[in-house]
Amino acid sequence: MYDHVLILAYGQPSSAAEIKPFLESQIKSKELSPDRLAERTEHHQRTAGANNYAKTVQAFSEKLEKSLAAFGHMLPVYTGMRHLNPSLKDGMEKIKKKRHSRGLVLILAPFKCELTYERYQEAVDAAKQAAGLNVQYEYLKVRHNHPLFIQALADKARNTMRTLTLEQREFVHVVFTAPSIPKVMGQLCDYEKEISSTCQSVIKDVSQPKWSLCYHSREPGKEAWIDPDFTYTLSQFNKDKERHVLFVPVGAIGESVETLYDLDVDYRKKADTAGYGFMRAPAVLDHPKVLLMALDLLLEKIKG
Repeated sequence: MYDHVLILAYGQPSSAAEIKPFLESQIKSKELSPDRLAERTEHHQRTAGANNYAKTVQAFSEKLEKSLAAFGHMLPVYTGMRHLNPSLKDGMEKIKKKRHSRGLVLILAPFKCELTYERYQEAVDAAKQAAGLNVQYEYLKVRHNHPLFIQALADKARNTMRTLTLEQREFVHVVFTAPSIPKVMGQLCDYEKEISSTCQSVIKDVSQPKWSLCYHSREPGKEAWIDPDFTYTLSQFNKDKERHVLFVPVGAIGESVETLYDLDVDYRKKADTAGYGFMRAPAVLDHPKVLLMALDLLLEKIKG
């Protein structure tokens, strides 16, 4: 039997004081080039006050614990971030004090690749070893094609378009976004296939015929990263048929610098410069259907 649940998330700085340790942690794990430290520091400084990632994840964990209890499963739900607080180290110390021995880990990442799965497992193993903890874990992730996840994304997109008239919606081009990864890494997993599948399901739900998928947050250098980026995507638009751009972040489940800066600042500027209206659907982690999806995934394992 399982005796606890661990919600595993990436982490984001929510204040200016957290920016430096967050970026240093990213550099240490080789997820940020040292050459981009100054640039990314500026991005975080512009968005830290609006970044409620940690609070949203914590609220999600608390609601999930109550939901499990409502189904008769009195399992404590802990939260651990790969970067920043509440840290995996702190989570493991709490788990150790309670003498837990077997748990379920839910990774808050919908698309599977080394960065979103294996490195999370490695982080848990390292935290367990540091705490001297002998606990067995089974790993789950947000299921990219789960009907409730698709519905949550579609709901966010539809609600964002409600600011437009029915006539204006005919000129909306939906742009799904996800973090880019190195092409070599992408060849070893189904990351791109899973993202494409999710986008097709969401666009079918919202009934918008014009859509694209682009990737953001790629690291500079000689290594090739999956594409296209928004600059290329924008170049393919037809101004006679498209006047508004609706960004739907499918890869960022919670608000982060990728949504608050890369989309809301950088991509907005590019859309404005090209003469297109900018809209962006909020990230889905706070949507009730995402909570229900997580509950469904956990109950499936608990009930066997």
